Amino acid sequence: MDPIEKLQKIVSILNDPFSDCPQLTEREREAAKLAACGFKLKAMGKVMGISVSTAGDYLSKVKKKIKLDKSQLTQALISKIVEVLKS
Repeated sequence: MDPIEKLQKIVSILNDPFSDCPQLTEREREAAKLAACGFKLKAMGKVMGISVSTAGDYLSKVKKKIKLDKSQLTQALISKIVEVLKS
């Protein structure tokens, strides 16, 4: 894979890092992405236009569906990027 293709793949991953999790809804994937990027619940709520409580609910559903907590979501995102860089 040439450098431009790698960059395009990384941008795609950053835009929707959990697109390979069909069991998640679009909003759950958005919450997972923000959590993986280090957003706190309050910031997630502001970005998503929802309450802190609802943001927490989305993360709870993500954890239940794909068995990853907030720090594991970050690790999964980093692993996907590293995989592209190694290819």
